[in-house]
Amino acid sequence: MKFSAESQDFDKQLKRRVTKEPIIWFFTPKVFDDKNFTGKFNDSNFNLSSNTYFSSLKAIRIKGIYKRKSENLYSIEYDVELSKGTKIFYFLGIFSFVFVMNFMIYKQRQTFEIFPNCIFLFFNVFILFVFSLSKRNIKKNFEKEFELKNIV
Repeated sequence: MKFSAESQDFDKQLKRRVTKEPIIWFFTPKVFDDKNFTGKFNDSNFNLSSNTYFSSLKAIRIKGIYKRKSENLYSIEYDVELSKGTKIFYFLGIFSFVFVMNFMIYKQRQTFEIFPNCIFLFFNVFILFVFSLSKRNIKKNFEKEFELKNIV
């Protein structure tokens, strides 16, 4: 879902509040400084994540574009989403786990069991719920940190 907002001196805020992301962020998830966000940006685009100890939260990205409307006012369009690599990893992991689990159960009992699949489905729905809460929290932190005024 795309969001639109306005901000004063957004380019200066990016330079002041975003630290450069390490090359291999999964193994070095926290950059130790006062900045709450890490990532890359240029004169019109940005791709940020939370500067946190938890590498799973670094997979939630804030991507967007910004352009100058007037001297100090910027128009910003951004989206908060999971990175492509994380989506692929979770899809392949879930698919592989369900396939292997069902194959092992079928090999032993010669029938498919519903209960383990329901537990696994509940677990995945819970993970999606936690990610949606995390996305909402990161979005709020981004809006607060960069003083964004949402456009309806």
